[in-house]
Amino acid sequence: MSDMLFNVPKNVTPAQTRRANRRANLKAIKREHGIETHRSTSVETDAWMAICRPQIVKALSGYETEKALQEMSMFDLFAGYCRLIEEWKLVAYGDTEAEAMLNLCRDNNIPADL
Repeated sequence: MSDMLFNVPKNVTPAQTRRANRRANLKAIKREHGIETHRSTSVETDAWMAICRPQIVKALSGYETEKALQEMSMFDLFAGYCRLIEEWKLVAYGDTEAEAMLNLCRDNNIPADL
C-alpha cells in the first residue's frame, strides 16, 4: 500500500508547462548567442541585466586580447568598460530576464524568438 504513494504521477498544470518551455527557450537563446544575464538584488526596477559576450569581445578587441576578454567575468567586463558597453548598447536591462534579453536582442539585431 505504501508503495502506491510514491508512484503517483505529478500533476503538471499548463502554466507550469509554459514556464518550463519559456525557460528552456531562454536558455537555448543564451547558449546560441553567447548572452549572459544577471539579476541585481539591490534595485527594484530593471533588476535584470543582459550582455552579449561575443559582440563585446569583438567591439573591445582593440583594448584587450580576445583571450583576456573571454576570460573576464561579466562583472569585470562591465567594471572595466561600462561607459563603452553602455554607449555601444551592448548591455540591456529589464524587469525580467526575458525583457532584458529582448531589449538586448532588439538593440543589437540579434534574431531571437522571445
